Amino acid sequence: MTTFGLPEALFILRAAGWTLVLTSVAFILGGLIGGVFAIMRLSQVAALRRFAAGYILVIQSIPVLMVLFMSYYGLSAMGVELPPFLAAESIREKRLLPLLPQHPLPEQQINLIYPRHRHPSSIVRAYLEFCQSYLPQIRQACAITVSA
Repeated sequence: MTTFGLPEALFILRAAGWTLVLTSVAFILGGLIGGVFAIMRLSQVAALRRFAAGYILVIQSIPVLMVLFMSYYGLSAMGVELPPFLAAESIREKRLLPLLPQHPLPEQQINLIYPRHRHPSSIVRAYLEFCQSYLPQIRQACAITVSA
């Protein structure tokens, strides 16, 4: 069994440095763009004020998770393909290195629990059906029957 040593600690420090750089860039760009829209919001030109107010209203109304979905699926609908296993491909091509490969994750158990004295709701039933179809191991590991 290998231990956590100096190379792993240095790798984590480099990763923390990149995290700080990316956070700083996002903070600066977000501040600049937000500042532009704040100035537009206070503008004497009515069209700029309305545009900024509309943009702010739309952006604040969208949940962050929806922005992630729109970024991934919307870009692919416009022709920009983002492969789902981009990181795995980069690891294979040695552009990314796996972090602590000598420490694999333990196998996890999934439990789906709901009251048996009632019929499961349509949401629970849909989730159980999803689990059964998406993870074939669930069918073998536990005897879940989904009744309509």
